[in-house]
Amino acid sequence: MNMSELKRELCRLCKRGTKTLFAAVREGHKECVQIILEDPEMFPVFDATKALGYAVRYNQLEIARLVLEAGAYPSPELDGATWDTSPLHHATTKGNLEMVKLLLEFKADVDQSDLHTRMVPLSTATALGHTEIVRCLLESEADVNLENVYGEAPLHIATRLGHLEITQLLLARGADVDKSCAGKIPLYFACKGDHVDVVRALLANTPKPNLNLGSGREQPLSIAIYHGYTEIVALLLKAGVDVNRMCGEIYTPLEWAVKHNCEAAVPMILEYQAKIDWKSSRGSGVLRLINQRTEVATVKHLIRCGVDPEDANKKGECAIWVAVRINNEPVAQYLASVVKVKLNYAVGQGAVLHIACRYDSLNMVRILAEAGADVNLAAPGGGETPLQAACNREVDGSKLNDTLEIIRYLIQKGARVNDSGGNFRSALHKACLSSAPEVIKLLLDAGADTNCKDPVGRIPAHLVCYRGLEHYRALSPSKDALVARDLMHRTALHYAVISGDVDLVEEVLESHKQHPDYQDTYMELVDKDGWTPLHWAARCVSPLDDNRKDMVPMIEYMVEQGYDLAAKGKARETEWTPLEVAIYHDADEIVKELIVPDNLELNQLLPGAEFEGHFCDGCFLPLVGFNVYCQVCDSFWLCFKCQAYRELFHSPEHELKQFCGEYGWRAKEWVPRERYVRPESPILLSDPPAVAFPPRS
Repeated sequence: MNMSELKRELCRLCKRGTKTLFAAVREGHKECVQIILEDPEMFPVFDATKALGYAVRYNQLEIARLVLEAGAYPSPELDGATWDTSPLHHATTKGNLEMVKLLLEFKADVDQSDLHTRMVPLSTATALGHTEIVRCLLESEADVNLENVYGEAPLHIATRLGHLEITQLLLARGADVDKSCAGKIPLYFACKGDHVDVVRALLANTPKPNLNLGSGREQPLSIAIYHGYTEIVALLLKAGVDVNRMCGEIYTPLEWAVKHNCEAAVPMILEYQAKIDWKSSRGSGVLRLINQRTEVATVKHLIRCGVDPEDANKKGECAIWVAVRINNEPVAQYLASVVKVKLNYAVGQGAVLHIACRYDSLNMVRILAEAGADVNLAAPGGGETPLQAACNREVDGSKLNDTLEIIRYLIQKGARVNDSGGNFRSALHKACLSSAPEVIKLLLDAGADTNCKDPVGRIPAHLVCYRGLEHYRALSPSKDALVARDLMHRTALHYAVISGDVDLVEEVLESHKQHPDYQDTYMELVDKDGWTPLHWAARCVSPLDDNRKDMVPMIEYMVEQGYDLAAKGKARETEWTPLEVAIYHDADEIVKELIVPDNLELNQLLPGAEFEGHFCDGCFLPLVGFNVYCQVCDSFWLCFKCQAYRELFHSPEHELKQFCGEYGWRAKEWVPRERYVRPESPILLSDPPAVAFPPRS
């Protein structure tokens, strides 16, 4: 076949428009390529170099040699159009060892990097685990420490992927064992991947890696402990890693092991003279880090080695507080047997039994009580009793049965149902405010006193009216209880309207109507500041709950009953109408429109700022607008209404200060749809004014 016939045959085999030389390479026609390359004028070196790319791509080794011998460049310039990776890099990616050797024979640039990733052939061969290609590249003097665009050198890649033999080859060629990639050395990557043999190879290298490079959890020892790789931990300890260098910024290796439940590492670390008396900024030792998965054996080992189980933080809480708080029953049971003296040590509002009663299981409560915890302990200075703490538990779904079981157990163990403590006088007070109807009934069956008053003069009947008709009927208060006044002169009616339960208010109001002392004056009931029940209802918030109720039916009912829309009550030395109270609490627009009287002087036009998750310790309603908090106690707050009675709710020796601003920066003045009277003018306006009034000072 002559030259012309060959060309015609190649054109038939390739796609239309494809150059003859490239088609010949792709199809593997060695003889054709050889004949074509004999005409350099028609096929210059540039085309020969492109043909080399085809030969590498299609694994045509013999043709690649032909085009290289014809003058093709083994390392063409990467321009992003014709070339973005070199032939050597492409051959490496495909794992074609013989092609790599051929290109290197023709002096291909062994360190030419990919245009986009900056990966050099050595990094690519390492990542893909092509050990023999790595060996070949290293023999051709590839730079063993050259980084890619991610800052990774070949040794970082090899250790990260666990390629032992490649790691050994790189180390033998002098790879930098302490070279950092984003703050992490090769030893870190080997430890993180649990590549034990690679770790051994690194530790056996000369020079040995710096075992203490890296910070926080990016140290080799930190990451090995974090993942529980105890064999690697043992290797690092034996190699001389600093056993007291901080892991995770604020933890010693011993604490890090306890925190992350690397149980087997604890005795290993202790063998190397780890410090056991180091304390956190809060004054806590290593046992502060026990958690739900911590094993008793670990705690025992720490205590045997000298860790003090009664070592407390600055608040006075020791290890058993932690165990109870995270509900680790086995650890709590063990600690209760060795720290009995601390079981009845009160911190703040209670002791460990109080925590268990609030949050934990019946079994935890039983563990502590049988170990000697006092079921009637009330912390000095107004702490609640364990029974009161149990009444503060969640009671949704199956949690109700847990609460009932704990309360029954406490009573069986001798808990006195009428003991006082906390902001409430009794457990029944707490149940009426926070628990379920079944809990109220259980306490009544146990002899709870329904007439017991708290420091503010509230009886259980007052608080139960916050909750709704079901809770009210569980308590079934007497008519005298419903009309009894607290020290702010509120009756049960002032509480009931806040529930939003119209049926409840009807029952309470009917009791007032039938009572000889109120049957003619029940509509004139006001508290000590002149607030009517409508004022309280206009707050439109729920006790101990940030979620608002639909108060429109309640407001409609009270308006129908004839409550005075223009009645004024005092708060912060200023008189408020029900509408102004509603505005301040950003009540629903319908609520506000329902209580606009014919003639109204609006002094309060701005809604107060809301403080989600914060509640008044006087009325238990969410904090809105002006409020004060105690400088001494944790989380004691009073709202704009109750702060005038601070001496009833809190120690006069404690200073109360205003918290933040009264209004949010986005607060907008409220303007009614219909007429109203400006304070400085008696003229009725048919349209809202164009100017904004200043807020009440």
